[in-house]
Amino acid sequence: MARPTPCDIGAVQLSVPPQAFTSPDTATTTAGTQFSFVVTTSGTPVPSIKKSGKLPKHLSLVDNGDGTATISGKAVETGTYHLSIMATFGAGKTRSVVTQKFTLTVGSA
Repeated sequence: MARPTPCDIGAVQLSVPPQAFTSPDTATTTAGTQFSFVVTTSGTPVPSIKKSGKLPKHLSLVDNGDGTATISGKAVETGTYHLSIMATFGAGKTRSVVTQKFTLTVGSA
């Protein structure tokens, strides 16, 4: 990456991606159909990912341990489900939590 000039001798410029969600905040599936959606993030360190709120029966969110999580399964009930997905970056004093509101719509076949 080019640095602005002039710059101090020995100066270091570091470009760090922001801690954020990079996947969409909505998804749609059909009841009775196999569903899979990957939640993705950017930033360091690699976050742990969990949810708050209810997914439809037979769907679950699994943290893949690499800055992604997968919502998958086969929903049997139609409806709109609102939840929050949290990515926790680091621990202790450097801990940062990023939250994304997420909406899953399950339609009828």
